[in-house]
Amino acid sequence: MQNKSSKDYWNYINSLCDKKKKNVTVDSNIFLNFFKDLNSNIDVDDEPKPEFPNVTVTNDLDNAITEVEIRKAIRKIKTGKSSGLDNITNEYIKSSCELLNFYFVLFMYFLQLFFYK
Repeated sequence: MQNKSSKDYWNYINSLCDKKKKNVTVDSNIFLNFFKDLNSNIDVDDEPKPEFPNVTVTNDLDNAITEVEIRKAIRKIKTGKSSGLDNITNEYIKSSCELLNFYFVLFMYFLQLFFYK
């Protein structure tokens, strides 16, 4: 099998089949050698390597969370929903905006404690 196309390979395999019994009698070495030799002539070192530009990527998610972002999030909270595991309802958070500074400090503390080790 000098030709490396898969169509020719399967035509050869199908020609070995007994059409009436639908049994395939293929030597496993033929199968092994076909796939072993399939990519043997490809030389990876000759392929040109792509050149990538030197780019510095900054991620906005790495920036510190601001009080303005927390205020926007509190405004978007829907009321009438059940509380989470902390038993703090959305209505409580919305009605206690004077504690925003406390929320901010608490949130930043836990963020630094668990994520910015």
